[in-house]
Amino acid sequence: KFQRFYIVSSSESSESEIDPKKLPALSITANDVRYDERRFGELYLETLPNQSGMQIKSLQLTSPFSNVKATGSWQMLNKRNNTRLKGTLASDKFSDLLTQWGVNTSSLVSSTANANFDLNWAGAPYDPTLDKISGNLSFLLGHGRVVHLSGSTEAKMGLGRMLSILNFQTIPRRLSLDFSDLFENGYSFDSMEGSFKLQNGNAFTDDMRFEGPVAIIDIAGRIGLKAKDYNLKLGVTTHMTSSLLPAAIGAVNPIAGVATWVVSAMVSKATSHEKATYQYQIRGPWDNPTGEKMGS
Repeated sequence: KFQRFYIVSSSESSESEIDPKKLPALSITANDVRYDERRFGELYLETLPNQSGMQIKSLQLTSPFSNVKATGSWQMLNKRNNTRLKGTLASDKFSDLLTQWGVNTSSLVSSTANANFDLNWAGAPYDPTLDKISGNLSFLLGHGRVVHLSGSTEAKMGLGRMLSILNFQTIPRRLSLDFSDLFENGYSFDSMEGSFKLQNGNAFTDDMRFEGPVAIIDIAGRIGLKAKDYNLKLGVTTHMTSSLLPAAIGAVNPIAGVATWVVSAMVSKATSHEKATYQYQIRGPWDNPTGEKMGS
C-alpha cells in the first residue's frame, strides 16, 4: 500500500528489462499514481504468476475525472516484454482528464467520454508508446467543441494538431456561402464517435464521425502516429435548412443568429429540407496538411 507511487521515464536503453516470470503475485494499492508529470489518480492492481509471465487480474485507475478498468497480461516473449490490456474508460470530465494525463487539449472541449480498448505493445505495462501500440479502440464523446483552429494550431504539438484537419478555414470553400467567420469560436458538436485499428505506428478508421448543428463530418483513412502524417477522406454533410441555419449560427454567435434569420427567410425555399455532402482528401504532415476537394 502506497500513499504515492511515482514512475519516472528514462532516456537510457532498456536492454535489461524486468522479467515478469520472476515476479510474485502482487496486490498493490496507491492513493496517488504519476508517470512523469501525468497524474492517474488511485490505483488498484492484482496479478497472478503464470508460465510466461503474469496475468493482470484487475487494474483500476480512479480519479475525480475518470474510471478505468482493465485486465490483461505481462509476458516475456522471445526474451522481450509484451503487454496486453483490455478494458473500459468512463469520464464525465474528459477535457480535464486529458490535461491530467499530459495531453494537449487546447483544441478540444468535451464533457463525457466512454471508450473500449483491447491493446498490446512491446514493453512493460508502464512503458507504452503510440508508435508501438497495436489493437482496437472505440470511443464516444458527448457534447463538446473544437476550438482555436487557426493557423497557429498547426504549429502546436499534441491533440490540437490532429484536430487541425477540421479547420474550416483551410478546407476549400464547399459552399457558395462563406461560413469562415461563423466558426471563429469553434465547431460545436453534439457527439463524436468512432473506432481505430492501431498497427505499425498507424491508426486506421472507417467510421469516425462528428455530429453537430451545422454539419456532420465523417472521417476515414489513416493517421500516422509514427510518421506524423495524414491520409484521410472527409465527408462534410451540411444541414442547410431554414430553421437549422439560424439556430446553428446562433449557438456560435447569438447576435449573428438573429441577423441571419432575415437572410435564411430569404433563401428558405432554396435550402429547406436540403442537405449537401462534400468530399475532401486530406494528406501530408501534421504541421502542414493539404486539403483537396474531390469530385465536382
